[in-house]
Amino acid sequence: MALSKEFRNKIELRFGQTIRYPKDCESLAKHITQVTKDPISSSTIKRLFGLIKNTNKLSPETMKVIGKYLESTEWQEPDDQLIDPNFVEGLSGTVVPSHCKSHNQLTLLNKERKYARLKVEIFIGLTGILLLWVIFYLVSRH
Repeated sequence: MALSKEFRNKIELRFGQTIRYPKDCESLAKHITQVTKDPISSSTIKRLFGLIKNTNKLSPETMKVIGKYLESTEWQEPDDQLIDPNFVEGLSGTVVPSHCKSHNQLTLLNKERKYARLKVEIFIGLTGILLLWVIFYLVSRH
C-alpha cells in the first residue's frame, strides 16, 4: 500500500530529494540501508511510494526500518493512518485516484479529459478564425 502524503514527505525530507521514479527508489533504499544498517529493497520503496502495485499491508519489519530511518516512534505498529486513503494501486502499477477503482476507469477518465481538451482547442481555434474574419471584414469595408 502507498504511504500517506505526510509520511512520503517525511521520508523525502530526510532523504533530501523527491521520489518520482524507480531510480529514485533505488537511491533511497541504499540510503536507508546505510543509515539504519538494516536492509530494505528498492521494490519495497516503490510500493511505499505507489510506483508499483501492492495490496499487502506494511510488514512490521518494514515499519521498523522506516521508523528507524525517520527516528520516529510513530512507526512502532502498522497503522492505517500511514496509508494514503485517496489512492489505490492500478493494475499496471500506476497510482489511480480512489474514485477510479480500476485502471480501465482511469483510462476512460483520461480519454474524457483529452476529448474535453480537444473540444476547447477547437473552440479556441474557431473563435480565432471568426475573430480574424471579423477583422478582415471590418478592414475591407473601409
